[in-house]
Amino acid sequence: MKLDFANVFIVSCVIGGLYFFYYVNEQKENNIVKKLASSYKYATPTEIEIVKTFEDKGKKVYMLKIEDSICEMPTIKIDGNLTATGITCTR
Repeated sequence: MKLDFANVFIVSCVIGGLYFFYYVNEQKENNIVKKLASSYKYATPTEIEIVKTFEDKGKKVYMLKIEDSICEMPTIKIDGNLTATGITCTR
């Protein structure tokens, strides 16, 4: 019985650690995306909301809500750094 509990505990710790690592990386990337978008639009990173992400033609595209606009910002990674290739907004 102890062996089963130990295995469950170890697996739970591994899954928890992986989730924590994913969460930290996702938050870091979200902050970078908001900073990139704020360089295009007159809004601070705190005023930008990431609505959705999807892949299109090898680029990760972020749908953003910036004030009253919905924007799409395609990004690519160059030398490990996230770079925006532009931004398109509609009101």
